[in-house]
Amino acid sequence: MYKTAAVLLIALVMSLIASGCGADKETIQSEFAILITNTATAENIRENAEFLDTNIANVSKDVATDMVEAYREYLLDYITQN
Repeated sequence: MYKTAAVLLIALVMSLIASGCGADKETIQSEFAILITNTATAENIRENAEFLDTNIANVSKDVATDMVEAYREYLLDYITQN
């Protein structure tokens, strides 16, 4: 009886932990949108690249493409300003 309850409790805890892991796709998009509205500087470019590297796999292919395209425009803006 106790073994069954323990196994069920562990399974429940593991499923709750797994469902809470990972960032929400909409949150990733909105955070990235905020990042690329900042002035294009070397530091911001590095920060945006790290954000993309960390989160790009957590969004759909279409959203990832849009994010990379926005980052490309951000880089071009930096290049033309400097």
